[in-house]
Amino acid sequence: MSTPVEQARSRSTNASMKEEDRNPGVDKLMTTTILDYVHPDDEEKGESGEAVQGSTISSSVDEAYEIVGEVKVEYTLEEQREVRKKIDKVVPGLLAVVYLSQYLDKTSLSYSAVTGLPITGSQYNLVSMSFYLGYLIWEFPTQWIAQKVNPTMYLGFNIVAWSVCLALHAAAPNFAPFFALRFLTGMFESVVAPVLIMTIVAFYPREEQAVRISSFYLMNGFAEIFGGLLAWSITFYTGNSIAHWRIIYIILGGLALLVGIVVMIWLPASPTSARFLNEKEKRVALERVRSNASGTVQHRFKPHQAVEALKDTKVWLNLALVIVVSVPNGALSNFSSIIIKNLGYD
Repeated sequence: MSTPVEQARSRSTNASMKEEDRNPGVDKLMTTTILDYVHPDDEEKGESGEAVQGSTISSSVDEAYEIVGEVKVEYTLEEQREVRKKIDKVVPGLLAVVYLSQYLDKTSLSYSAVTGLPITGSQYNLVSMSFYLGYLIWEFPTQWIAQKVNPTMYLGFNIVAWSVCLALHAAAPNFAPFFALRFLTGMFESVVAPVLIMTIVAFYPREEQAVRISSFYLMNGFAEIFGGLLAWSITFYTGNSIAHWRIIYIILGGLALLVGIVVMIWLPASPTSARFLNEKEKRVALERVRSNASGTVQHRFKPHQAVEALKDTKVWLNLALVIVVSVPNGALSNFSSIIIKNLGYD
């Protein structure tokens, strides 16, 4: 007896053939259905190991299945452009602001170090390390949580959480609490890059992803410019009521809080939850990314995909590249201001 997945795939093929008979002149942008991406290991199985008759197909695929279904949606080139334009007006900009906020918060230690932060020497070295320690320890658990819930809502929650930690830096001039706050900030920020990439993949086909990803990595440069100007402008404050380094953390914490609230309200996790798209546009947006064969939002962990990734040479090469880039980046982001000051620049 055929399994539910096989039955659905058969219905999908027959429906597609009928659609072609009705519309012989329509250009076919994609002929693959979502069910073609269902791995045999994803079928629900009983104690005997056989697929359970009547199991729900949508439990084996992502939420896009709820809207697109088994048969591809036809759309014109003009409709595709209109949908992409709507997505471009919202998604890349919000992701760029998130990345800008994260980088500013990550480098805030460097700015505070030259504006009177009382933590110096070896204690400063340990404090700078604590951020990356929290980042490293919490990276995998936070991704597991992000998969189980709405990823962009979870991202917004983490931004709000680290904004509170950042503002509390201003009330922690001693080593122990400062170390703990930097550790927690690193934990909360570890979710950013993966969720940003997930969001890009959910909205854009592969040939459009590189440009959109570069749009938020550009924020590294803007963050350096803005952070330097902020630290410089604060030095013009001559009052005695609050130290310069405390002002930096209060301002950056407030900005991060604003970004977190905006993300929770306006950033969708995928086309299925994009309020700026109508139902037809959502279906077109999902068809645009069908060729990615990676889905949009999937709340179920699939071991066979993890094994496949571990066997992929490109994954390990990318890991090596990230390590090579991150080692000097970690040092420069925490010590660049100190280095410049020691060169004789005020």
